[in-house]
Parts: sequence; C-alpha cells; structure tokens
Amino acid sequence: MPDKAALVDTLAMALAADKQFDKALTTQKRAVELSPDDNGLRLNLAKIALQAGDKALARTEVDRLQALGPGFALRDEVMKITKSL
Repeated sequence: MPDKAALVDTLAMALAADKQFDKALTTQKRAVELSPDDNGLRLNLAKIALQAGDKALARTEVDRLQALGPGFALRDEVMKITKSL
C-alpha cells in the first residue's frame, strides 16, 4: 500500500532504525506528501533528519511544529529535538 501515509511512515522509521538514513528521509518525505497535515509525520521527519545530520531540514520541521503552540500534544518531543539542534 504505497499510498498509505502511516505505512510509509512505519517503513521510514524502520529504515532509520537500520541506519539507512538516506532511504529513510526519502520515504518519510513521501509520507508527509501523502498526509501533509499530519504533524506526527512531520515530527518523525524532523527526528530522521536529525539522525541523518540534516539539521536544516530538522529545524524547518521543528519550527513548523513549534508554531502550533502549547496545544500540540507532542510539544515535549519537539522541545527535545530543538535542544539537539
């Protein structure tokens, strides 16, 4: 099911866990394209980008998530990533 964002996200996280960061980034970007309003996918993109050493991409995604304000349920995770940048 190549058009199911949740499945694409799972694949990207598995690739990242296997340290295949280039493939993981490409895959996670696809997940975000499939479901651009899913902020959890964007958070995972920021995590993978940070692992891959792409701090610019991680910063872009983190800034977008921080703009959601204190009501964002995953804000603590966003703050952890921010400290790593």
